[in-house]
Amino acid sequence: MKVPTVFSHTLFIFRHDPSSEEYHQELIESRGEAGEVRFKKARTIYRIYIENIHLFDHVIINSGTFEELERQVEQIVKSLEQGWD
Repeated sequence: MKVPTVFSHTLFIFRHDPSSEEYHQELIESRGEAGEVRFKKARTIYRIYIENIHLFDHVIINSGTFEELERQVEQIVKSLEQGWD
């Protein structure tokens, strides 16, 4: 009986550049004080990601079209399936 191998994978989803002044203003305008808090947290999480990029197996850059995002996800799933032989 073949025992299946279990793999653990980490994934980071990049949505906006947290250093972008445009993103900062958008959050403040749409959420007020909560937007400022969210912006600071996003910037902190992004910094942690950059400092630990070697820990992530995959990254989804969620800043293009739906079709581009779909293609990224399909490639990640395909690579995971190939690793499950």
